[in-house]
Amino acid sequence: MVIHSPRGIGWAEVTPRQPWPDRVVIRLFLRGLEHLRIATGEFELVVSVRSYGDFAREVRLRKSPEGQGNEGPQSPGDPFWVKVKAHSAAGEETPGLPPPGGYWEIELPSQLFREHSCPLRLDWIDFYRY
Repeated sequence: MVIHSPRGIGWAEVTPRQPWPDRVVIRLFLRGLEHLRIATGEFELVVSVRSYGDFAREVRLRKSPEGQGNEGPQSPGDPFWVKVKAHSAAGEETPGLPPPGGYWEIELPSQLFREHSCPLRLDWIDFYRY
């Protein structure tokens, strides 16, 4: 799935015609990723990438059915961890934020798609504006 967002703030809702594949990857063309909300009927995750310093990734599970996931911060290796990588326009993985023309590659956890044809809602903000 490829999403271009020239203004840096937006949303998308996707309803598949058939069950979701085992691997769902989004290419989101933004310079920053201070907020990404990922929601299905059962689950809601919030992902952020710090836009300075160590560019740390944070993933929080905010909603899940009883007993289906530990709500709160997630760590690499947890079933609801979201893999987030910055890429150049040429597709090369890059440290920090994507350079101009680059994108974020976001691999969603398969646990989100227990309901195989559930809609997926994405809301994003590149950089918070004060």
